[in-house]
Amino acid sequence: GMIKTFYESQNCFDEPFRKISHLPFQLIISLLPDNRLEKIFIEQNLDYSYSYHPKQSIPKPCEKPNKNKPLIYNLLGDINNRDIIITFDHFFSFLSGIFHDRQLPDNIQEVLNKPQTFLFLGVHFEKWYVQLLLKIISFKNDSITKLTINKNNNNFHEYTSFVTHRLDLDFILENPIDFLDTIYNDCKQQNILKI
Repeated sequence: GMIKTFYESQNCFDEPFRKISHLPFQLIISLLPDNRLEKIFIEQNLDYSYSYHPKQSIPKPCEKPNKNKPLIYNLLGDINNRDIIITFDHFFSFLSGIFHDRQLPDNIQEVLNKPQTFLFLGVHFEKWYVQLLLKIISFKNDSITKLTINKNNNNFHEYTSFVTHRLDLDFILENPIDFLDTIYNDCKQQNILKI
């Protein structure tokens, strides 16, 4: 109903999502519960697989992600199935499960546990629950490089040193859209974009 209508009306990220769909990522973990990114893959006839983490049930197995067929994984549920995390109780249940009996599917854990680089775009690190979510994504792997791109705003230095230490992050003071454009153009020059 109302939540689905809200997400469907948001089109400011259509162009960034389109660029992300062209990049050779094998796994895209979304902190949004809607399917805008999936629609963009469909519109362009790009191969992908999709799954999501349910609010209370055991996560279904998902396809093994790769660069030719990336996996889009909605960490906070799926709005079309009315299975999204929107209340504190939902979130508590989600956290309890993901650390115990409802962990991420094996194919996702396998990808996350390999040495690699994580790139977080548009993530609000000042929010405590975002820090928890990122710890969930990377807590088993100490050998990865984690980068976040953040706008240079007034409260940036108030929390970056704390979060950097806690999550072992390297912060880059750059607008996320500008950084995405840079990656996109570099991949274009190297001829590794999907389109």
